[in-house]
Amino acid sequence: MVCLHPMTAIAAWRLASTGRIAMPEPCELRSLRGFEARASELEGLPDVLVEEEGVVHVMVASRGDRRASRRLRCHLAPSRDLPEGALWRLGGDVLLPAPELCLVMLGASMGRIELLRLGMELCGRYRKMPDGASWWLDPLVSAARVRSFAYTCRRVRGVRLARWAAQHLVDGAASPRESAIALMCVLPTKVGGYQLPHPVMNLPMELSSDARAIAGQARAAGDLYWPDHSILVEYDSDAAHATRRSRDMERRDGLESMGIRVLTITTEQVRDFDRLDACLSLLARRLRGRNRAVPSEARERRRMLHRELLARSPFVC
Repeated sequence: MVCLHPMTAIAAWRLASTGRIAMPEPCELRSLRGFEARASELEGLPDVLVEEEGVVHVMVASRGDRRASRRLRCHLAPSRDLPEGALWRLGGDVLLPAPELCLVMLGASMGRIELLRLGMELCGRYRKMPDGASWWLDPLVSAARVRSFAYTCRRVRGVRLARWAAQHLVDGAASPRESAIALMCVLPTKVGGYQLPHPVMNLPMELSSDARAIAGQARAAGDLYWPDHSILVEYDSDAAHATRRSRDMERRDGLESMGIRVLTITTEQVRDFDRLDACLSLLARRLRGRNRAVPSEARERRRMLHRELLARSPFVC
């Protein structure tokens, strides 16, 4: 029996969620104790999970379980029993950690922004793939599951950062840019966020009869929605397309006929910190019902967070 390392497991979960390999199945095992890593058990593993020179990264329970092999790079797994559902079976004798365990363990090697971005992807509806990206997929895990799992884990390297990150994950983002906007909204002010309540993301809403007549559709999905305040943020990644713009305006008019205030944020505004800050500051005033002075050092933290969230991402939607 062999268990893939979290980074290799993330690649496997991405492939499974896009239908390129079979979806892993639940496994009752809660520990890797007693299993030796053997290269022969990796036969049939998809090539995309194998690094250069045929190397695969795996986990073992103890140093004594490591075996000399050109194909294997062994890393130590948590020594204690893991929570139920922590391990899944990829096929044959190959196990992999659940998405929530991957996030916990990667908290030991990733920075907080990198871990948040990965968490938003796994809780979201897009996947970053070697050949681009895939959209409108089922989430691999929920933010609530990540939170409960992280607080159940004991003495696992990375769990402290994972617990912090789990508090700020939001379900249902449809793109990396939507994830960045959501994180800017909900993260604490001390790290550059606006510390707003968590929105509901991409949840279909039934329109009233009047709204249906205006919008020409029965349902609408809001990118970021605060139902207690009837405030909706729409991220418009294709504002230049005339047909799309006309359809969005009709949907917006329909929503506003139901008393929902709509704020549109464009790609150009997301790229430009000053413009995005103006939009999110307006959103904060609407949600809080009052103006709040922002010290210069707080605004600089916002700028730095914006730069980190949008840095080095090849996915622009």
